[in-house]
Amino acid sequence: MSARFALLRALMHKEIRGLIRDPQGLLVLFLMPTIFILVMSLALRDVMGTHQASQQQVLWSDADGGYFALELRHRLERSDHLRIVDAPADEAGFAPPYFGRVDVAAGLAERLAPDNREPLVQVRLDPAFPVAGSSLFITELKGVLIGLRAEYITEDLFGAPEAEAALIRESTRPEAVPVQVVYPGSELRSETLPDATQQSVPAWIVFAMFFVVFPLSTSLLGERREGTLQRLALLNASHQSVLLAKLPVYLTVTVIQALLMLAMGVWIVPLLGGEALQLGGRWLALLPITIATGAAAMGVALLIAVLARTSAQATTVGGAVNLVLGALGGVMVPTIVMPPELQLAGLLSPMSWALDGYWDIILRHAPVSDTLPECLALLVLGTVTFRIATWRLRQDFA
Repeated sequence: MSARFALLRALMHKEIRGLIRDPQGLLVLFLMPTIFILVMSLALRDVMGTHQASQQQVLWSDADGGYFALELRHRLERSDHLRIVDAPADEAGFAPPYFGRVDVAAGLAERLAPDNREPLVQVRLDPAFPVAGSSLFITELKGVLIGLRAEYITEDLFGAPEAEAALIRESTRPEAVPVQVVYPGSELRSETLPDATQQSVPAWIVFAMFFVVFPLSTSLLGERREGTLQRLALLNASHQSVLLAKLPVYLTVTVIQALLMLAMGVWIVPLLGGEALQLGGRWLALLPITIATGAAAMGVALLIAVLARTSAQATTVGGAVNLVLGALGGVMVPTIVMPPELQLAGLLSPMSWALDGYWDIILRHAPVSDTLPECLALLVLGTVTFRIATWRLRQDFA
């Protein structure tokens, strides 16, 4: 046992030395994602609030059932990019593919009175939904409520036309039409939508961690080219030990990589004029999903590295696989705004699982236990791909 441990420790030291001798790989792992975070967080600060074209689904709960409640829904349904679905009677929450839920309590007509300042409706939104879609929906909802309040005043008020017009103007300003906006797992934050940094930093963290395939494939292909693997086999070192020695080294690299990127969002982005990433002291809560994501990235990277025969192959295949997984997993465009077919395909991407876990902690303020399904799925993927990579490497030198 001690001899095996000594061999494993020696192999780990070899990996560390090889990693230090590969500055290009380190630059890919650390510099590229840092640039991504800086550029995307700052560039999307204004862009993400401008346009949302695809049709989205929202759940609707109506405890009022009166004219104004029915008219509110009817007018919102005229929107080309909004689809309203009745909420199940036995469910109080919502989940994808729905980006939010509207609850209309009984007595909407009374709350439309001009002297009322209580919220007319309650809106619960998924903070992972793009800012553009959330802003547009709230704006449209307020616009319809303004029209309904004006209608209510016109029908209910008797008096001089001048006084009526003045009252309508004062009572139908946007700030006079309160809407309660709630984000699951957080306190009431009326009118405060998540910013681009909160949404983009987790996506680029996940995307960048999977680029560990570049330095790892360089290490493995170098060992194959220099005959290191053959010499280790003559020393009775199992192929599993060879790959196992890489896990703690590169897994540590991916964790450090994620920590640096989080620190970039918290402290560096605001210095350059962007919005700071708000973690609320939940650094440790991110550790399980970070380790699980690193394990999955390691497994996929090892499999690609074992199957590749040249560095060019590993770079091309690794880059292409990461781009596809990122596109399907919601890194470039959140899956919740994709067509249903792509949303279903996105479930196959481990980046989607990892991103959901990060968003659960950072955006939805969920407990760590809510990320356990994602962590388990990522660990299973990492284990399976590691086993396949070990089997394939053994076949190459059988």
